[in-house]
Formats: sequence, C-alpha cells, structure tokens
Amino acid sequence: MPKPPEDSIDARLYNFPQLIEANHWAVDLETVKTNFQRYGLLDKQVQFVPGWFADTLPQVPIERIAVLRLDDDYYQSTMDILNNLYPRLMPGGYVIVDDWGLDQICGEKQAVIDYRNTHGIVDEIFEVDWQSVYWRKGLDSDV
Repeated sequence: MPKPPEDSIDARLYNFPQLIEANHWAVDLETVKTNFQRYGLLDKQVQFVPGWFADTLPQVPIERIAVLRLDDDYYQSTMDILNNLYPRLMPGGYVIVDDWGLDQICGEKQAVIDYRNTHGIVDEIFEVDWQSVYWRKGLDSDV
C-alpha cells in the first residue's frame, strides 16, 4: 500500500500494527500468479497490471466491466478506481465495496459517498454485512 498523507484517515490504517507487521500487504507478482494458478483461475483472460492505481488504471485495456469490486481501503485509491473504471461499468452492472464498516480507519466509504454525490449517482446501496455493501448501476446511467 502506498503511504497516505500523514493527516488523512488512511494514515490510521497504514500505521495499524498488524498492517505494519504484514509489510503493508506487499505481495510480489509471482506469488499472486501462483495463487491464481492454485485455484484454477490463471488463464489467457487474466491480465496482471502491476503498479499503483493512479499510474496504471488510466491506461488499463478494459472497455467494459460487469462487476467492479472495491477493496482498496484508501480514499485516494478508491477515487482512482472509480474515476477510471466506474464509467466503464455497464448499466445493470454491480459495484461491491469492502471495508464499508471500517470508516473510522480507512477512507474508502467516504470516497464512494463523495464520488456518488459528485456524479449524481442515486442507485440504492444494499448492505451485505457490517463491512460490505453493493449497488447496481442504473440502466439509464450517464456515468
């Protein structure tokens, strides 16, 4: 995980002892590929795009998305994902947000709220559990 601004809510998560112990969830590409292969998920359709969201997502070769799952924790990372990928989400597609209930230590929820407000997204948000939510992109969406 990239280091967030010191005065941000995301700094609370970044400095969380378990996260420091886990080296901020750093995983090399070969480990990721091995895990995909272990579960039978590595095929010619899988493409890995290493790098920070802000650097990679503007150029990622994805035209249409059916399901957009967010589990990135940080405010800015969430905005990077939404700004670059939500417009590619097909009307009727789904957004699934993890860490919704962790809004005291990570900015993901606030970023989703801000993005939705900025773009006039009013599709109903449904709770999955205390930590996760989803919504279905409206069929008449312009975003």
